[in-house]
Amino acid sequence: MDEPAPCPSFGFWHDARPLQEPRVELPSTSYSPAPTEEKTAEDLFHFDWDALRKQAENLAARVKGTYEVMMGCPWVAPKPMWALTIGQANGNSTFYTLRTRIETGQEVQDELAKVLGSKSLAKSLNLSQMEDGVVAFLCREDAEAFADALHGERAGRGEEVCIVDMSSHELFRFVRDSSAVLVAVRGEAGSGWLPEPHQLAGALRGQAAWDDMV
Repeated sequence: MDEPAPCPSFGFWHDARPLQEPRVELPSTSYSPAPTEEKTAEDLFHFDWDALRKQAENLAARVKGTYEVMMGCPWVAPKPMWALTIGQANGNSTFYTLRTRIETGQEVQDELAKVLGSKSLAKSLNLSQMEDGVVAFLCREDAEAFADALHGERAGRGEEVCIVDMSSHELFRFVRDSSAVLVAVRGEAGSGWLPEPHQLAGALRGQAAWDDMV
């Protein structure tokens, strides 16, 4: 019996070479990454803290420049002023007041120094007392802007914020009879900026600048 003829050998499979794409010469460029400064988490923390503290101090100084605490009327002739009242659901209204920190007078400091036997120690104690401060404005536009902000902060309480125009003499008589002080507020010179009610409240309490941040 004849043996089957061997299959033909297709030699071109053995000689095949992978096709090569034509080489494209690209212009050589040197690349070096931009230098970066490595910062630890501690460095970033200190940076953010310092920036926020500075921002808080600037805000506190700005708020402080918009009001003056008055113990008595400084004007001989009456001046128009505008105060705020808070109306309750039962129909009663009260003047809008904020707790205000008042530094003790020199007489109290002197008496304390006698008791302690040291003026420097008495001064370092930085004694103060809290009084009710009746908030009033020297400009009606400022009173309206602040009243709008106050209404927003107290929304949902069923209260009504109203503006009352009074003469300075009349207002100071009420303040004196109430054993309170007057907080005269005026918009920032140039910009007319006014603090938010909670910012003014914090400043009058003598709260730390950081706590006044919003």
